[in-house]
Amino acid sequence: MDLPSNDNPILLTPTPRHYCKILSVEDDQDYQEALLNGLSALNYDNKEVEFLTASSAADAATVIAANPDISVMFLDVVMETDVAGLRLIRTIREVIGNDLVRIVLLTGQPGMAPVDDLIDQYDIDDYWCKADLTQSHLQTIVLSNLRTWEHLSDMKEARHGMQLLLAS
Repeated sequence: MDLPSNDNPILLTPTPRHYCKILSVEDDQDYQEALLNGLSALNYDNKEVEFLTASSAADAATVIAANPDISVMFLDVVMETDVAGLRLIRTIREVIGNDLVRIVLLTGQPGMAPVDDLIDQYDIDDYWCKADLTQSHLQTIVLSNLRTWEHLSDMKEARHGMQLLLAS
């Protein structure tokens, strides 16, 4: 295998992103509107923020498959069924194969799904009771998860670049 000489170094720099996508999956239209309203003033690194919505797990799976670059998803646990949101997590991670999207699980019924069990069993990034989620918490959650998503995306892109470089 020929490696590039130091005379012509290959620089692997991440592709700049000029936008980010946030998905809200919520069957309660009033709560979804309030959530999006709380995020309307969001400013992340002067990037355009695109908000996507779905009102069921089935709709969300379609949106996610069509938008693999969704950065953060707010996901209601109880929708069509008591575990619709939890099943969607497995679909996203195992069927669609999206390990980058940051998932923030929301519930209006915290006793139905204890937080310790959820964190252990599902690949989620945060878990909140809807009643406890203030606007400042919401902004903090989104910004920290956007940064995490961006770092993970950059690492995945760099890893892919290295694989191409090694294969050549």
